[in-house]
Amino acid sequence: MIPQIEHAVERKARRRWLSFIGAFFLFEFVLWGTAIYVVHDDPSHAVVEDYDTKALAWDEHRLAEAASAALGWHADVRIAAREGRLAVEVRDRDGAPVKGAAVEAEVFHRARAGRKRRVVLTEEAPGVYGASLPVDRPGRWSVHLSAERGADRFLHDAEVFVPEGGMR
Repeated sequence: MIPQIEHAVERKARRRWLSFIGAFFLFEFVLWGTAIYVVHDDPSHAVVEDYDTKALAWDEHRLAEAASAALGWHADVRIAAREGRLAVEVRDRDGAPVKGAAVEAEVFHRARAGRKRRVVLTEEAPGVYGASLPVDRPGRWSVHLSAERGADRFLHDAEVFVPEGGMR
């Protein structure tokens, strides 16, 4: 073959292979970019806020749970999806309503752990606390409740099931 033709064929082959390799890397870049976007935007994925601090304070948390259990308080947690309400009834060990407590809750659907809602409940009747809670899907909801009255602090975790028919 003539050297000039050989160089032209070589250049053409080199361009073809470099284009193929470049296209492959571009495809990988787009693929991984899409994967990162999808994972980052996944509402079922949740990162525990301040995990390291919570892990270091685990013993104190267990002591707080033990002190809460020693109070003997009980909570009945309900979600009224049609009305968009969270209602909690708190009673002491004798069954009397716990009045005048500061009640807060962290609520999330089990399939959407990344979309936690914090609500402050107000006392609507003796021992009955409520707050507005837009419910956008049926299924299991987790409620992490905290009620404080004076030096007493009550912690309660509940699972509430909202049926399909309970939606608006």
